[in-house]
Amino acid sequence: IKLTIDSLTTGDGWGNYQQVFESASITRALIVTILVSVLVAVVSVVTGAMLAWYMKMVKSPVGRILVWVAVLAPIWMGTVVKNYAIILLVSREGALNDFLGLFGIEPVSILYTTGAVVVGMVYTMLPYAVFSLFAVVRGIDESLLSAAQSMGASRVTAIRTVLIPLIMPGVVASLALVFAISVGFYIT
Repeated sequence: IKLTIDSLTTGDGWGNYQQVFESASITRALIVTILVSVLVAVVSVVTGAMLAWYMKMVKSPVGRILVWVAVLAPIWMGTVVKNYAIILLVSREGALNDFLGLFGIEPVSILYTTGAVVVGMVYTMLPYAVFSLFAVVRGIDESLLSAAQSMGASRVTAIRTVLIPLIMPGVVASLALVFAISVGFYIT
């Protein structure tokens, strides 16, 4: 609230906002920030939902521990280590290009692109999505999917009509959380 009051009472007042929207570079930066943040939020939540469900369903203690370690790794790492890992992943000689080479695709340079930024941000934001979704997924009785299938629903229909409505509150909360963090993260 103080920031809003200060923005309206210092300088040109409402003119401050007018200058922001008249500047092509500021408007472009605002649009790119919002679009990248939305993309990061959607990719993080979709991937996070799958990981959260897998974490609930995995029966092997070793498997569960490995998934938890993989999810927690970005939080445990420092910023420099995370950034260096992303550079190694998306550089011209990185693991991503090695993988693409298996399919006969020539190396591409994605370092310092929006795609690389999205990959790095998703890597950082994924634990937030997983944690918020796991809390919801953990309480779902998986026998509901089996019951829907026994009543004639296909696996996809059971997921669409039973599972997704049950996790939707967690999805909305996760999207809001990851988007809010991503907007500030991208600006930084």
